[in-house]
Amino acid sequence: MYTRTPKQETFFAFPLRSIALATLLIIVGGILMFVLFSPTFIIKDITIVGNYHLSSEEVKKATEEVLLENSSVIFPVGHIFFLNKDDLTYDLQKKLPLINEVKFDRQLPNVLKVKVKERTPAFVWKSKNRYYYIDPNGYAYLELEKNEAKSSNLTVLEDQANVRVKLGGKVVTASFVDFVNALVVNFTPKIKVKIEEIILPKTTLEVRVQTSEGWQAYFDTTRSVKVQLNRLSSTLKQITKPREQLKYIDLRLNDRIFYK
Repeated sequence: MYTRTPKQETFFAFPLRSIALATLLIIVGGILMFVLFSPTFIIKDITIVGNYHLSSEEVKKATEEVLLENSSVIFPVGHIFFLNKDDLTYDLQKKLPLINEVKFDRQLPNVLKVKVKERTPAFVWKSKNRYYYIDPNGYAYLELEKNEAKSSNLTVLEDQANVRVKLGGKVVTASFVDFVNALVVNFTPKIKVKIEEIILPKTTLEVRVQTSEGWQAYFDTTRSVKVQLNRLSSTLKQITKPREQLKYIDLRLNDRIFYK
């Protein structure tokens, strides 16, 4: 007669698994606490690259300020793993409008590399006897002294409406900037006369080119630069009076041209 051998109870299997799991949780928790709160990962050095007009110290100081402003109430200030790059970018560009693009690279354990790309000027904007660089997107990003504006070799646009300019703010549209750039590039080769400055009488819908010969040309900024320059060239060939007696040529209408 066969009898069933009683199954032996494993008294320590459950406690051993529990101990192993608890140990693992303690280790993971310890690592997590170390990463979150250890001073090892607090940014100790900020390196700046790509700057030209801005000094490295200026960008570094502004970066430190935005890190402090964007700090969490839970985690230490300047923790390298808890950087909101979008917020940092927005705030840094707000503090330093000269910056067009910025990238933040973490270099563990505690170095932050800031790569900046500065704005490039399309032309100089004059308003209320103050001068500003305007970038290709139409933003004012740097105020200049009068002598700096004159020596910049850039075309000066005088806003006769004297609209208030705020650094970092949008002054004109990108399409207006494109029109002005095309006008500046093509005017002298086509007309054989230099541009002294460009005047905005009231709005950006029209500009007046002040030439080195003393007369002005009125342009519609919503229409083709090429077409208007061709019409200007043809008109100049037809005008018989001496150029020094010419005051203006108005090209703003499609079907006719006025001059005086």
